[in-house]
Amino acid sequence: MKSILITEDEGIILTGVVNAEKGSLEGFKSYGNPQDGNAFGMYFSSDSIKSNNKPINPIWEVHFKNSLSGKSIKELQNKKGFVIATSTIEEPRIPKVIKIDNDGKIIWEKEYSNHGGRLQTFL
Repeated sequence: MKSILITEDEGIILTGVVNAEKGSLEGFKSYGNPQDGNAFGMYFSSDSIKSNNKPINPIWEVHFKNSLSGKSIKELQNKKGFVIATSTIEEPRIPKVIKIDNDGKIIWEKEYSNHGGRLQTFL
């Protein structure tokens, strides 16, 4: 997991990398810079977080094709969804932004190849 956010409805949404090959992560400090895997988004409701029992599953989970790792996730105002900063899987890793709705469905995604592969531009 790379980024976690408390949502307006007091749930949590998180992003990071899944399905990475063993050994493809650069260690704990640089965990957000994997060399393999796919970005994901995952949402847990307020009720599941506040419960004394651990949640069995998230409300929803989505894996993003051709996206390496979710670097950051931000909620849009008035429950209009979320945006995730990521990059493409193939070199050169091109910065990418994905907008999803409140159920994790992709609304749009856009690559920004004119930013020299530096994802930090969006963080």
